[in-house]
Amino acid sequence: MKTPSRTRLQTDVPIVTDGFDHAIFWFDRSELPFDIALLEPHCGDLKVTARQPEFHANRKLSMSMFQPTPKCLILLRELIGREMVVDVTYAEVARDILVRNATATTRLMDAFLAAVFIPYSHHTFRRYQETGTLYCGPPTKKGSRVALYPDRPSKINNARPSDDDDPDFHFEWRASGKDALAQIGIASIDDLIMFDHDRFWAERIRLYDITNKTELGRKLAKSLGGKANASNPAYLKRGNKWIDDHTEDGKFVLHNALKSTPELQSLLTTISWDQWLQHQA
Repeated sequence: MKTPSRTRLQTDVPIVTDGFDHAIFWFDRSELPFDIALLEPHCGDLKVTARQPEFHANRKLSMSMFQPTPKCLILLRELIGREMVVDVTYAEVARDILVRNATATTRLMDAFLAAVFIPYSHHTFRRYQETGTLYCGPPTKKGSRVALYPDRPSKINNARPSDDDDPDFHFEWRASGKDALAQIGIASIDDLIMFDHDRFWAERIRLYDITNKTELGRKLAKSLGGKANASNPAYLKRGNKWIDDHTEDGKFVLHNALKSTPELQSLLTTISWDQWLQHQA
């Protein structure tokens, strides 16, 4: 199923699409009671492998599914029935934001990096040089990791872009292993079907407004020490210096900056997703 071309967005308002980029299921039988061709029109890619991993006697067959639509997940649940045991062991919760063109998409990612903080993460954002993808989280088989990139068209919900379609700004929360999935409320196919994406992103990340550099400098002085009655130009200089000190390759990453200046976090003003998107229009 070919989706309409998205190369020319006729609005300045970003378009947000939520879904799952990838999910892995394990079944307690070595054969499925249905033809997987029934699912293929409703997801980007699908692979089924009969194998039994070590130390998991109840896992006989795995299914790797990319970009499933909500209909795909509902159909999978219906086809499986209630007699098979199904474990969800991996999920990528994804959000794509489409703007006018590739240049605007890159600017959107830069604006996101300058506003986002991942609570409770002990890691900083790092760029994977081969692809340019940024990651925040451990590169391990178990746990959670955030990934984001601005250079590929959206495939969420079985979108099948053409080669000339513009890229979206894509970010995702990768949860691997049952413990990491349980932390975000996923233990079954039903949890994927009923997943509240807006609530998830509102709870899992924070967005801050630091566009007022003078106010930023004033809060830095309060949190780190400094003259309480300094002039506005002095506060502005301090705010700009803090941003410059945490800018690499022309990109300011707020999360990384706050990891080195944790005292500032409680003084910053949070904004909602809607507020942040309105600022990008």
